[in-house]
Amino acid sequence: MKKIKLLRIFTLMVVSLSMWSASYAQSEQSKYRLIYNVCTARYEVHFVAQTAFALTIVSSGRGALQVGTCSVGIVLPANAPDDFLQVTPVNGGAWDDNATRYAPIFAPSSDFHHVETTGKNILFAMGQTSIPAGTDIILFTFTTTPAQCFTGARLFRNWVGDGTLPCSSTMQWPNATEEGTSVADPCSGEISTVGPPIITFGDYRNSFQLLPANLDSYRGNLSNTGTFCTGFDYGDLTSAWPSAKAGIINADCNGDGVPDNAGNGPSVWAGATIDADPAQYFSANANLANGDDITGLAASDEDGLAPPAQNLNFGYTYNFSVTMNSNVPGTRVYYGLWIDWNNNGNFADDVDGNGNQSFYSGSGVAMSPVTVAVPVKTPQYNSSVSISNYKARLIVSDVPVDATMFGATIANGEVEDYQAPSPILPVIFGGMSAQAKDCNVYVNFDILTQQNASRFEIEYSADGGLNWSLLATIPASGTSSVAHSYSYIHNRPIAGINLYRIKDIDKDGKFMYSDALSANNTCLGKGGIVSYPNPVHAALTVLLPINTGKVQLRITDATGKLVQNITTETSVNTINTNLLSSGMYLLEVMNANKVVYSSKFIKE
Repeated sequence: MKKIKLLRIFTLMVVSLSMWSASYAQSEQSKYRLIYNVCTARYEVHFVAQTAFALTIVSSGRGALQVGTCSVGIVLPANAPDDFLQVTPVNGGAWDDNATRYAPIFAPSSDFHHVETTGKNILFAMGQTSIPAGTDIILFTFTTTPAQCFTGARLFRNWVGDGTLPCSSTMQWPNATEEGTSVADPCSGEISTVGPPIITFGDYRNSFQLLPANLDSYRGNLSNTGTFCTGFDYGDLTSAWPSAKAGIINADCNGDGVPDNAGNGPSVWAGATIDADPAQYFSANANLANGDDITGLAASDEDGLAPPAQNLNFGYTYNFSVTMNSNVPGTRVYYGLWIDWNNNGNFADDVDGNGNQSFYSGSGVAMSPVTVAVPVKTPQYNSSVSISNYKARLIVSDVPVDATMFGATIANGEVEDYQAPSPILPVIFGGMSAQAKDCNVYVNFDILTQQNASRFEIEYSADGGLNWSLLATIPASGTSSVAHSYSYIHNRPIAGINLYRIKDIDKDGKFMYSDALSANNTCLGKGGIVSYPNPVHAALTVLLPINTGKVQLRITDATGKLVQNITTETSVNTINTNLLSSGMYLLEVMNANKVVYSSKFIKE
């Protein structure tokens, strides 16, 4: 969603050139938007260019968009005062509430206002020759008498067409497809019976007439469900996913991205700065969470959820990070995280690798801010399901969040949507095993599918996983959807528990680890004895097979002189070598007066 200062006045941005053509009738050239600016306590009517306009060059040589009769219909709920709107022009000449109709027979629960400017020019920067798509300017602001916000105030609903349809009490623009509303509004000439004055003329439809051709460029309103008196943040996945919104109880009037503490209690949100959206905008792209991009406003603020550094694989646990914030340090903030692994628009039917719903919740005390780790186990592999385009939704609130709230209205918080924040690794592990046999360990693993795989590294640990070393590198067999089997024989592993893991490395350098495999080597022969390190500094470690019985550990110097002789029955033995001089030595393990193991080492 777009990071904008909470319901603040927007700034005109001219960024590209594109000529407007006579195809206006077949496309949406411009739209209007109504918002309530809580920082200025005024309503704002915005003009938003949906496609680029060419500017008429007037006699003065200045670039201008010349317009004829332009009007905006304002619809207020019945509880609004029956009086003219107090209009303040911003762009486009002297806008006035030229005609007012209160509660017409067609819609007795609403008040209709006709705000109009005639034959004016909307002047832009000197020398500019076009208005790019996405341009957003404020035409005028208004207040009621007395000044206050009315939930549900909206723009007049327009129809789809070329503006030539007849108007009658029996034809209320049946082809209307205005976004976000099913409200039908009256035609010109509807008779009023409630409140003075009784007006039987006037055109309440919104229009934007371009001169000299006097062509109407208007085609609709942006999210015409009505304004709110509190700022909201919305989810912005496509409409295939349930919508959600969260109230922002304090406005960001100083423009620092943090809600001001205006006495409504602590505001809470996700990430560094908060989002505020004028209305719900769904993404036009099924593989993105960027619905607000259609506004052409500020940069994205999906910063509350951080994915793990490595790619994901099926059936493994990874730590996601959730960052929560508040404008009052010490506030407990709650989160709910849903993951739609199968990308079907439903956050309720997904299960993790343990068979539980893919929903995670918790809380933290925001100390500007607070970040918590969220362990997420990916689903088990299923050849019929691809999870590479999964979606995630994060809701932050001042009250606990449960699994049913993915489409809820949250009184105080923020909603953030994400498109596959961490990609799925293109290698899927199948069966894996490590088996001790004949004083060796046989490591086997299957790869079900692989794309972009470069190689597999087999790593080994002799100390329970504290330290790992590289045993072998096996090239990947290329991109394939067919299972491949790989194997490796570890000669002379230590006696006892040996740990192994597989490191998959992509061609782009990304990598991930498999789960650790364990093999218990009980071999009593030479292959079950290990000594390290080499060179040695202060101590030499000798690992013996379990149940070996009494053995002698003999160390002789380069001349054959015996310098140490130790009798032991333990499997792990540490020999102090501090008293040995630098040089070459021979370690021998004697069992029943026979040498079963020998190894040279250097004392540094």
